Amino acid sequence: MKTYFAKVLLIGCWLFAWISPGYAQFYTAGSSSTEKSSVPDTWEISAAGVVDFVQLKDASGLKAFSNQKGLSVRALFYSCPYLALGIEGTTFAKENFPGVEKYRVNRLGAVGKLLLSANTLPRSYMLFGIGRTSRELDFSPGWQESADSTYYQLGLGLETDVWEMIFAGAELNFIYNDATRIGNFYRLSNRWETQLSLRAGIRF
Repeated sequence: MKTYFAKVLLIGCWLFAWISPGYAQFYTAGSSSTEKSSVPDTWEISAAGVVDFVQLKDASGLKAFSNQKGLSVRALFYSCPYLALGIEGTTFAKENFPGVEKYRVNRLGAVGKLLLSANTLPRSYMLFGIGRTSRELDFSPGWQESADSTYYQLGLGLETDVWEMIFAGAELNFIYNDATRIGNFYRLSNRWETQLSLRAGIRF
């Protein structure tokens, strides 16, 4: 676990160092707080391919698998030029690992996006959110176990404009789960998950 947190801290520090120059530029280059934002549109819809770094272990402590890939869809409304609020849904699926036919994860919650450098490219931003995660395990004889838990999200991202209203970027998210057990036989190795995603979307 100490190695895991060391890696997470290293990634977080690296991303923060990458973002900091743009953040400083935003506060030193502008003349006032009324400077026009480069994100004037009201709505933002985006989708992302996600890699989730989490270990699933059985009751004996043996690792079933370590990573899973999924899809995230997000809809945001900008209440002001630098803050957007909305909803986000993420789904993962893993098939055919020992004793399990399919493992499904569905996550739905509220999300906020705070732009740290709205007037520079690439734009840097912070993410925060809360919601519910549903996990289901399908076993071979048609037997199923499931569990729901609350999650808390904190992340950092970078994005740039590709063409007019189209943008693309990358995100690093840290997910904290308030429960780890999934039924009687499987559990998450710890409460923290790390997610890397490549995201593209449109503003209008």
